[in-house]
Amino acid sequence: MSTLWYSIPRPQDTANLSSWQAVPRWYDGVPFPLRHAARPDRLSTLCLQPKAGSTFFKQLLGTVLRPTVGGQCARMHCARLPYETPPQSLFAVAPIFVIVRHPVARLLSAYLDPKLHLLIREALGQQEPLTYRKAEFEALVQVLATTPPWRQNEINPHLKLQTQQCGWKAIGDRTRVLKLEERVEWLPRLMDEWWGVPTSLLNLEPVRAQTTAEARVAEYYDAARLRRVEHWAAPDTRAFRYAPYKPPWLNTSPPGRPIR
Repeated sequence: MSTLWYSIPRPQDTANLSSWQAVPRWYDGVPFPLRHAARPDRLSTLCLQPKAGSTFFKQLLGTVLRPTVGGQCARMHCARLPYETPPQSLFAVAPIFVIVRHPVARLLSAYLDPKLHLLIREALGQQEPLTYRKAEFEALVQVLATTPPWRQNEINPHLKLQTQQCGWKAIGDRTRVLKLEERVEWLPRLMDEWWGVPTSLLNLEPVRAQTTAEARVAEYYDAARLRRVEHWAAPDTRAFRYAPYKPPWLNTSPPGRPIR
């Protein structure tokens, strides 16, 4: 179970601007100051969650921001942004955007992600490769659901509740929550008004498509497993105003606007 709990030094999950680094980095689950690519005076705060589209959104932002990767940072998820953190006073009225995902699909996405193969194996305490069978996914659900409340905040960010990231307790009242399931509605406007990323770079057809996890919910969830995950993730569903996930075996759509 060793990597269920992360021990990598990370910035504190907080929205306190005084704790931000002079040169911000693109850590998942941690708010960072964002400047519009063409209008540097247009400021916002953005927090991207692991397994909630963070890689995709960083790729979009990277087309205009061109963050620096190098040295001890070999991936985009710790890259340095090409500007210093603006003065705190400028963020007094700046919007805070947090992109979230329904916990039912997000947990399944983490389980199915080949890059997290070792993490999931060690979380389950097994030496052999993953089988990707229902019983194995049920075992992961059981591990998370039975983790004591005082240890939930120590869980690896890919599996940890979203309300325990992005400094949610500190910024909840000031935050504009953007649901990944509704991305077709808000993404073009966000790119244009707050990121300065040309909307011509966005191909809406793959954006409209269901993610792999959404398409496979019926394969891995039954009614009991769905209830167990939603009970464990109740802080997320309440905070982000997600309705109970409608069972896909009833041929219904995921929460939020249907994505066909």
